[in-house]
Amino acid sequence: MEAKTTIIDLDDLEIFKELSHNPDSDSDDDFLEANFWKKPPLPREIKPPTKGEYIELETYIEENCGNRLTILQSSQSFSNLERPLVIFFNHFRELCYYHTKWLDSFHQLALKYEDHIDFMVGDLMDIDVLYPHRNPLEFFSAMAFPEQETPLTFAVDTKRRIYQHFDAYHSMETFSELCDNLLKQNLCLSQPLVVQKYEYNVKMCVHQTYKQLVTDSSKDVLLIVGTGDYEPFKENEPNFEKIAGLYQNLSLLYINCEQNYIPFEFDISYNTTIIFIPSKNKENFIKLNRPTTDASVIEFIEEMIGPQSEYFRQSRLASMKYKSFTLAEDEMDFCNFEVYLHQHFPYTIKILHKMPHNPKCALIFFMNFQKKGVSHYVETLRIIHQVAAAHYFCQYFIADISDINLLLPKWYRQERMQKIYNEATRPICIAIDRQNFKYLTDFSQYKTAASLFYYSLRVYYSRLFYSQLPTFNYSHLIKFVTAHNIFYVLQQSKRDIFLTIHQGENFEKSSNVLSVLEAIASEAKKLGIRLLKMDASRNTIPLEYFCQTYPANFFIPHKNKDEKTIRYPHSDYDKDNLLEFLRKINV
Repeated sequence: MEAKTTIIDLDDLEIFKELSHNPDSDSDDDFLEANFWKKPPLPREIKPPTKGEYIELETYIEENCGNRLTILQSSQSFSNLERPLVIFFNHFRELCYYHTKWLDSFHQLALKYEDHIDFMVGDLMDIDVLYPHRNPLEFFSAMAFPEQETPLTFAVDTKRRIYQHFDAYHSMETFSELCDNLLKQNLCLSQPLVVQKYEYNVKMCVHQTYKQLVTDSSKDVLLIVGTGDYEPFKENEPNFEKIAGLYQNLSLLYINCEQNYIPFEFDISYNTTIIFIPSKNKENFIKLNRPTTDASVIEFIEEMIGPQSEYFRQSRLASMKYKSFTLAEDEMDFCNFEVYLHQHFPYTIKILHKMPHNPKCALIFFMNFQKKGVSHYVETLRIIHQVAAAHYFCQYFIADISDINLLLPKWYRQERMQKIYNEATRPICIAIDRQNFKYLTDFSQYKTAASLFYYSLRVYYSRLFYSQLPTFNYSHLIKFVTAHNIFYVLQQSKRDIFLTIHQGENFEKSSNVLSVLEAIASEAKKLGIRLLKMDASRNTIPLEYFCQTYPANFFIPHKNKDEKTIRYPHSDYDKDNLLEFLRKINV
């Protein structure tokens, strides 16, 4: 009994690549009427990405918000606040076009509270005003596209206490509620003082007594920030009562973060957090960053108060701060540079020695290190390092421009390598997405760490990739391929291939070349050559076959493709010339 014939729409690209079918078919029929068990499904349609218009943040604020909204500066200080302040962060600098609705909403808030609250907007890259030791890119989400991000919201009262507002709705109602609570001073809560039934070694702290017990204390403080009321012998928690009894000159304090304002600089989560606050310099606090057991807490305290306490504290503080990329010396050759990277920045930038094996996502930057030296590219390296330090969804490699052949087939290198090398006045980036498509771009397009992050995210989520079926003139003699299946067809074909890439169906040149291919299809089949066509206006073209203008044609032998592929040298597409080319190349 024959399997049911139907048209299938499949979302899973990996399954699509693996389905068993005859890659040497000359007909489009196996796409149009796919046998469920043996034929490949229709590729799902992905439209080319669209790009929004660029809007300058300053211009939009000036023209639409007047002086009601101000733009946060990277050097902003909150030392002399006359009125409470609300700050909104988002991708306003480079993607303002997508976030004007938020600016309009903030403007309405500013009009509503104009005599009582000041309002600021800031780009996410300037959030280090609030988090001075962190990489701003840590606040860029890799789980959502930046065009769709909601703002991060912070309120600052006149006592310079900073409060982060968490909001699932981001509506005028919830923003107004935040402003009302800010004016009523309801954001910095303090738990009522309660007389304890028992005398504990660990003392209770509330926001109201924080200044007395911590800020003005002459002792070192170990602050335990937890949820709920203090329980001296809580299961799966250290025995803080026993630990407190071991140290007479150390105050162990407990504060409930659910009912008390916790200083913003502690950056605590809703898990138990242990913070050592030295008496001589309370700004140099250290958080315990290991599992909380009796032994680990005692070891942590000993490090903080022992003979080498200053060394331990300074080492821990340095390790917690974001380390920007620097060169130890102005002149460094490329060989020594790899050793330097391994010693000082081992987890961000790697030197490319061979093609990454099945990379989920990789960005490889080629620079002319041999000619210009490493120091010439220090700003480029600083941008790459900053992105790589914050996000691990991509791998980041660097290489000398002479090693670009590691990523390109031999025939491509022979034809185009010299041109690429000669024109490489700026760094070149080749990105590889999760479908193994490569994209060549000039690094000068990414002048900031934010813009490189946006590009990396588009590569990771294959937003540069699109694949669509043709809409016209299906052929029984010339098989169309899409971006989804071109690699599979090229790899699995047991016959030589003549690939034609054209630009849409309505262009005169495309129509002419497709007509010529139809005319020679029978003769090509006798020669054992398969004719394939691909529409560049509806599909991402693999880097090896990408051209500035189309149509373009490539002879791809089924054996030794890496060396023997040849681009058809003529542009007149005369039937006789094309057949003569195929006869000669097929010998």
